[in-house]
Amino acid sequence: MWLLESLVQEVFTMLGRHLKRKQVILFMTALPVFVPVYSKASQNSATLSQQGLAAILRHQESLVQSMECTFDVMWSPTAPENIPLLYQICKELNHEYDPEAEPYIVDEELAERLSTVTHWWRKGDRERENVYSATNYNPADLSRPIKQNAFDGQILRTLGPGGDGGVAGVIETAQGGLWTNVNRTHPYSFMYQFMTMPYSQIVNTGTNFSVTKVVRDGKDCARVSVEHPTIDRMSFVLIYDDEFRLMQWDMIRQIAPDPKPRLYERYVLSNYKKYEDQSGEVIWFPSKAVYHLYGGDLPDGTPVEVFQKTVNIRQIKFNVDIPDEKFVLKFPLGTKIWDGVGGLGWMENTLESVREHSLTAVLQHKIDQGVRTLAQAGQANGPPAKTTSDVTAKGDIEDEVVVPASEVPLGQLGPSRTSRWWAICGLIVGLLLLTACIYWLVRTHRTRTAADH
Repeated sequence: MWLLESLVQEVFTMLGRHLKRKQVILFMTALPVFVPVYSKASQNSATLSQQGLAAILRHQESLVQSMECTFDVMWSPTAPENIPLLYQICKELNHEYDPEAEPYIVDEELAERLSTVTHWWRKGDRERENVYSATNYNPADLSRPIKQNAFDGQILRTLGPGGDGGVAGVIETAQGGLWTNVNRTHPYSFMYQFMTMPYSQIVNTGTNFSVTKVVRDGKDCARVSVEHPTIDRMSFVLIYDDEFRLMQWDMIRQIAPDPKPRLYERYVLSNYKKYEDQSGEVIWFPSKAVYHLYGGDLPDGTPVEVFQKTVNIRQIKFNVDIPDEKFVLKFPLGTKIWDGVGGLGWMENTLESVREHSLTAVLQHKIDQGVRTLAQAGQANGPPAKTTSDVTAKGDIEDEVVVPASEVPLGQLGPSRTSRWWAICGLIVGLLLLTACIYWLVRTHRTRTAADH
């Protein structure tokens, strides 16, 4: 760009010395032929590309290998003015539905009961969370969580309240325990993945990608729309600020009896803080997230909110050393345990069973057997499902390129090959036209000068 500016400046200097006013005016009338060509090429090269955004997101994701965090989730009751509107929506979608049995309404008592404080760890795809009641939370005494979940990468173990007032344990597969097939509320899901798929992959392999510029708080932001690559009738609207920090996340879905796609969920992220990583990189992460769930749209298209919950980050650390033992939950003696993997049903972790044969060994044997059986069944029914790292589609990033967001300002992101080609062609054509104009004008000037003499 600086080379073109220098060339144009030299041209105007030369024209000012050798040409008359009429000739300069003639030259200026030729510029519109050049300017649209170059402007179109420049506009294409400044477009936020699908591959470029995916590269930036992939870089953000690569910065975080592990996390330890304490956060609270505070539920808010359903707004009173929304309750009759939700009943109206239910009636319109299903005439046989009893609106008095509406299960979505959250009253103050339920909101208080659902509000929690969670101490959470993650390393790779393994997670551990100790959940405490927000009402009785005491950071000085963390020995009595109301619920514990530990996922070791294959098996989910849960310890929580039992039906008889005691505690009960559950051993389940990731999907059986609704661990990997729902978008759970935790810090990693805010920024880096939906269910188990990274946002970089959703952006890179999703269909109907589009991006427009919007203004938020006086700054240019990118509004990205993309359809999920593997889940039918699901799309996302993602709004990024001028530093490519996610500000808002919308999930659009169409599930029967919805007449058309509508807004189901929204996260609004704010209060970003900067964390220096030992690698020298900077990790930006929000300290607040407000989640909204919508029950449907009014006739004018306005979404009606069912409830919202606010997530506040109390403490967070990135890339910390977490022992593998953290992700294996041990059940206390006397715990009734439901085995949803090996098919043992309800078992009781008693001293006698430990003496006769280690219950852990028995369960692990059954679990391993169950996992192998599931794997064999999957092979018999065809090739295994592709993992998030295996999925490829048009627009894949070549050579797994990652680009730090700090090095790519909004609106100047590297263009796709097609955009770069048109930009180069436009620049070449424009320069050729400009050179031809200069040559013709200078030659005409010299001819007239010689004739005058």
